[in-house]
Amino acid sequence: MSDNALLAIDQVTKTFPWGKHRIEAVRRVSLSIGTAETLGLVGESGSGKSTLGRLAIGLLAPDRGTVTVSGVNLGAVAPRTLRTMRQTLQIVFQDPGAALNARVSVAANILEPLVVHNIGTRDERLRRVGRLLERVGLTTAHGPAMPDELSGGQLQRVMIARALALGPKLLVCDEILSALDLSVQAQVLSLLDDLRTTEDLAYLFISHNLSAVAYLSDRIGVMYLGELVEWAPTAALVAAPKHPYTQALFQSILEVPTSKAARKSLTGIPGEVPSAIDRPLGCAFHTRCPLAMDICRQEAPPWLTVGDQHQAACHALAAVEEG
Repeated sequence: MSDNALLAIDQVTKTFPWGKHRIEAVRRVSLSIGTAETLGLVGESGSGKSTLGRLAIGLLAPDRGTVTVSGVNLGAVAPRTLRTMRQTLQIVFQDPGAALNARVSVAANILEPLVVHNIGTRDERLRRVGRLLERVGLTTAHGPAMPDELSGGQLQRVMIARALALGPKLLVCDEILSALDLSVQAQVLSLLDDLRTTEDLAYLFISHNLSAVAYLSDRIGVMYLGELVEWAPTAALVAAPKHPYTQALFQSILEVPTSKAARKSLTGIPGEVPSAIDRPLGCAFHTRCPLAMDICRQEAPPWLTVGDQHQAACHALAAVEEG
């Protein structure tokens, strides 16, 4: 992790109660994001991506490990200080219909964080709301509308405008494309890319859409059953994924062939994700991995450097390196 990171997550673990058990949603994850950098986070549903996003901005507190923003440990500051810091840490949720207040107008939803943090006069706040609507590709005419009068793509733009209201440095985007049509996804991605430059934003971009993550991200981290298993610069990961799970993810992408000769079979990942209540010993992926060895069932894999800023945790890779 960089010492100058905007966000640094160090050996973070988060558990939740489940009856008489506790589920490890995130397990010993470390990562960092620099100023104006985009880190993409991919993995199957239940891999811990959304939980990690909430830990990153202080919506959840880790059981172990630390989350620091600009060198400040979120777990060691007073509530008032954390409240102030949250102006720089914002999130865009997957479902705007649930995240927005359906009983007030679009403008009132965007205005709320400015009121909560007592920023500006009423006229200044209203002018800022108008500018934010226009900045995300809407117009001031959308302000008086109720959320249920807008389309899904428009609602996500409202969510982005509300997240931008306080001038954040880091924006967590949690599966914000999943309910949108492909054409609308492209428009939202283009908007995020533009905002990254003009607003000097850093993103933690969480998605199961590998193509979208590859388009927007500078680096990509891959999660499986709450653990980070591989991370690398985007170009390196897309060109040569090293971990068997990452390879399987890319092989499962449905691509439209450019010719009959380019057709290929769609390969899914065999088996199912193990229960987080009864986590497998050793490597968590060994129950589905075609390269699993005896050691995979007994010991957690080591982290290996497999390229420039490219690391993966895998016994099979270690065996190849030793060989």
